[in-house]
Amino acid sequence: MIVAVTGAFDVISDDGHQQIRRRLASADCGLFVPALTWLQLEDFTPGAVCLVFASEPYDEAGYVRDHDEFRRQMT
Repeated sequence: MIVAVTGAFDVISDDGHQQIRRRLASADCGLFVPALTWLQLEDFTPGAVCLVFASEPYDEAGYVRDHDEFRRQMT
């Protein structure tokens, strides 16, 4: 779950089939991100704060850092 606590920013999600851009600009609602979704966060307003709620502790080994590799894994 991603929430814009203060300010605003765009979240671009890619599930391997389509990309969707969403603007988060309020702490009143968040964006649920399912597993196996590529994310890009862009266009932060000055002073914006992004809060991420995760289901598990961060583990670098669990992330794909290359978008082309992500796309290969999704096909």
